[in-house]
Amino acid sequence: MKPEKPHGPQILLVDDNPTNLQVLYQTLDGQGYRLLAAKSGKDALSIAERVTPDLIMLDVMMPGMDGFETCARLKAGTRTRESAVIFLSALTEASDKVRGLELGAVDFVNKPFQAEEVIARVRTHLTIRDLEKRLRTRNGELEHELTVAQELLREARHRTDGVLLGDSDAVQHLRREIDDASRSDQTIVISGPSGSDHEAVARAIHHQSSRGARGFICVNCLSVSDHTPTSVETGSASDVRIKVRLAEGGTLYMEGIQHLRQEWQRVVVELLRTLEARGGPGAPPPDVRVIVSATRDIDEEMAAGRILPELRRVLRRTLDIVPLRARLEDLPVLAHHIVQRHAEQAGRAAPMISEESLERLRAYRWPGNMGELRSVLECALATNDGPVLEVGEQLLDGGLRVGSYRLIERLGSGGMGEVWLAQHQLLRRPAAIKLVRQAAAGSTEDGPALRQRFAREAQATAELQSPHTVQLYDFGVSDTGSFYYVMERLRGMDLQRMIERYGPLSPDLAVFLLKQVCRSLAEAHALGLVHRDIKPANLFVCRLGSEFDFL
Repeated sequence: MKPEKPHGPQILLVDDNPTNLQVLYQTLDGQGYRLLAAKSGKDALSIAERVTPDLIMLDVMMPGMDGFETCARLKAGTRTRESAVIFLSALTEASDKVRGLELGAVDFVNKPFQAEEVIARVRTHLTIRDLEKRLRTRNGELEHELTVAQELLREARHRTDGVLLGDSDAVQHLRREIDDASRSDQTIVISGPSGSDHEAVARAIHHQSSRGARGFICVNCLSVSDHTPTSVETGSASDVRIKVRLAEGGTLYMEGIQHLRQEWQRVVVELLRTLEARGGPGAPPPDVRVIVSATRDIDEEMAAGRILPELRRVLRRTLDIVPLRARLEDLPVLAHHIVQRHAEQAGRAAPMISEESLERLRAYRWPGNMGELRSVLECALATNDGPVLEVGEQLLDGGLRVGSYRLIERLGSGGMGEVWLAQHQLLRRPAAIKLVRQAAAGSTEDGPALRQRFAREAQATAELQSPHTVQLYDFGVSDTGSFYYVMERLRGMDLQRMIERYGPLSPDLAVFLLKQVCRSLAEAHALGLVHRDIKPANLFVCRLGSEFDFL
């Protein structure tokens, strides 16, 4: 049986003297390194360019290209500049060593070699190189995390700007209320009908306060109620405990307080009373400001027995958001802001909303408030590529319909089109609909030929049986000429978002997911289907057990 080859760091030994090469090889053999040898500077450059060794032990005095020139060329190469270089030399002049270090070498080993010294220096510099690589990787991860955090903050501030745009009496009063609320740490309830952008108002209070530079951490009370707590600091609801700690110095925003079960309401009362006792005896409480939101009147909820009286007592201050129908004079500026933001995200020029459409928007009652306005405009934009945006009556009567489905909420967008959460009008079955603009289909075919190709591809896709391929329910062409696919609604996240949220995948998980991708593609290829856009954002990962690992 052949001995197993080492998988450790790769070292290139360079010396024109075969005896010296043999001594070095015998010294380092068995230490777990992969060893390569070259007898000249020219050969060393060729090998290093091909394999990029971790460390190069380089003789100085060689015929032709000497060690100094070889080192200079190594450090000038994009593939070889990161390789650590240790010079091998009988030269003892300090000027020679200074010259070598200035060229980028990390050390010198004097001839004749001492085995223990060679092993120790090699091990030391490989350790340093490994730590440098880890540091560069971690710095890259931190830079990426910072970029993501800055983008999320930018998006959050844009959402905050949206709800506060306009000059109506109602929005001016709201701005004054926000300004006043930002001057204290008092717990506040933001109350208003569904779709009123409660979070945007909470973020505005946070950003204007002395806590604005620290975290704004969200807790969805509806999802929290799936757990059974014992207290804030102990028990099974670890996510909430973590979020309280993450909000240290900042703001904890609890969305939909009316959804909390009563055992959780007692935990919130305990937390708020602890925060009010800040400065008293005992262990210091978390330095957190709490803002909660409610879509139903807190006093009415208490009268109905759904909100505990003790919770109502600690929620002393309320900030009310008026419904959109009470500030219709702000609607044009709000609508233009939403269209502008959507266009920026889609990488397109923002269309102007027609005057007829603006009149139609002003005449509508907006039961879903800002959320409904945003959804209506995004529906209109999904099927409009022109410079003027028309908002038809059908959008204000239950939303845009595609086939037998009603579009509810935009889930994402890209160069080819958009993906929407939708619901079947009769079955009430949720689905995901991908709208593909013909202009983005990348084909020179005319309309009928393009529709025929689209139909053939959809029919072939519907035949796929792999559990790792999304199931296709229906397809067609909308009234506005967009192709659409109706697919199963998956619950999870795409791989790009997963990496942004949780960091790089472990090698085992990456291989496990890629095997699932290959199984899906193998079946598609057997039917003559080729996926044109394989990327992390198009790979969706679901959680069947405790982890996101089913693709």
